[in-house]
Amino acid sequence: MESALFEKVSMELEGLESIYADEGVVDSPLSVCDSNSITCSLKLIPNTGFKAQKIAVIIIARFTFPEKYPLQAPEVEFTSVKGLDDDQIEEIKRRMRKEIGELVEQRIENTDDSGIIYDMHERIRDILTEYNDTIRGRCAICLEDFCSKKDTDMHFSSRIDLVRVDECFHRFHLLCLHRDWFMPRVVEKDEFGCDVVYKMGKYKKCPTCRRKCTQQEIDFIHKQYLDHTEFEDRAY
Repeated sequence: MESALFEKVSMELEGLESIYADEGVVDSPLSVCDSNSITCSLKLIPNTGFKAQKIAVIIIARFTFPEKYPLQAPEVEFTSVKGLDDDQIEEIKRRMRKEIGELVEQRIENTDDSGIIYDMHERIRDILTEYNDTIRGRCAICLEDFCSKKDTDMHFSSRIDLVRVDECFHRFHLLCLHRDWFMPRVVEKDEFGCDVVYKMGKYKKCPTCRRKCTQQEIDFIHKQYLDHTEFEDRAY
């Protein structure tokens, strides 16, 4: 059964790769997990018309295919996520499980043993497209939403007061990130009346993932702030 399952899933993955050859859709090759299942990782990105510079969401997901696949749903685990907050990740997981469950139910009802990888990938791709330039979510520094409920149809990239860190895709208010990186900290007193001094870090790091940011990223944020200092006038 293992060899038949391996061959079946391999053929499906080859078909998917032939369609999305430029996207590197298979992140890690198919391998045997145990005597009853096999696994591989897929790179899931939104539909941007093959324009990589417009991609703002990336998920690397490990799929584990059971012996009864496709009449039993594969298990899914996110191993890497860029451009999404925790609430969005959980929402996407729920929607993915629902879509995969529907595909499996269709195969069972029709006694159809054809694979679901292509259909599954397309449905997940459609889900991620909704989140690619969404303004929904909140700033991880001030914890305020990026928009009110009535403005959720706006695009993140259309707001000059919002910024995305290039390599990790984490999103913030421009003012919040600039303050986090450049604003001197106020000297405070502890309970004994001694000064508590907060020193600026040697490196600028993403406030969410703590990745050391590149000079190009730092220069971009600083320039955006200098070009739009009017946001300081509206700030708390």
